Amino acid sequence: MDPVTLGWKLFVLGQNKTPLPNCPTCADAGPEHDREACDHLTCHGIYAATSDEDRWHQMMARFPEHPWAVRCGEVSGIVVIDAEGTPHPQNGLTGVDVLDDFENWTSFPLTRTELAAETPSGGIHLFYRYPGGVRSRNRVLPQVDIKSDGGYVVIPTIWTMKRRWLRKGEPAEPDPRLVDWLRTTRGRSTGGLAGPVGHADGYDFERFVREGCPGGMRDEFFNDLIFRLRKAGVDRAIAQMKVREAWKRCQQPDTGATWYLPWWNCEYKIEKVWRTVAPDPEPDDDQLQWARAVQVAELSKVGRVTLAPRGSR
Repeated sequence: MDPVTLGWKLFVLGQNKTPLPNCPTCADAGPEHDREACDHLTCHGIYAATSDEDRWHQMMARFPEHPWAVRCGEVSGIVVIDAEGTPHPQNGLTGVDVLDDFENWTSFPLTRTELAAETPSGGIHLFYRYPGGVRSRNRVLPQVDIKSDGGYVVIPTIWTMKRRWLRKGEPAEPDPRLVDWLRTTRGRSTGGLAGPVGHADGYDFERFVREGCPGGMRDEFFNDLIFRLRKAGVDRAIAQMKVREAWKRCQQPDTGATWYLPWWNCEYKIEKVWRTVAPDPEPDDDQLQWARAVQVAELSKVGRVTLAPRGSR
């Protein structure tokens, strides 16, 4: 398995398997800062991923013995089915159990791929060629995620002793049924490409806006918030301020924990939604009132309360 010949975009992670923090300059940069074009070695999470071998060596020299990840989706030409090795709390099935019984879950057999890796939990990563139109989504089946645009997976290296390649061949072309499933199966979106399709028990958007989002619902809440802002016609810079404010208030685990929501993930969601979702041409009264309230509240913090007419944006 050679990332060079496969054209993968790789980046170094922190020891907790999450992206390294931004430098102070990038952390304070506004929406005009181009994350893809930023030449800082490890800033902006998945946007630091590169296929330039010289940059890989610079990352290795600066962060020896750190884990590495591949940025999934179109940029690397791969989509990964990620099956957890831990059991589901309700049905006791692992993601690997579910993939072993994939045809009963989906009505068609899972395409075999010759590139697969084992994870520390006893799970598995199955690598396929990216067919286009696939976004990252969590829990599309019990303990099974799709890692594609907006996602990444840790890859086995000499420093990740509990990870190993099970097969080192080429990623398979998913057959047409699997392609359709990858594109359309519903889960909890992590790519910010669409609006909510139903919410988990206990989800309360209005309360989370007021009080901060609790753990376990951060991804769901920020997808919802950003989608609503876009559909209501809120200016992007104002939307980014609103999302940043909500992000600072949301519940995050202690520093060093594996599961949290980094700011770059919110930035990715904003960028993706603004590129792929159009504002409602005729928003209803509630949307307009909400958009106006958001913009007035955010602009008042910086001493500007004049709103541009909707058609001028």
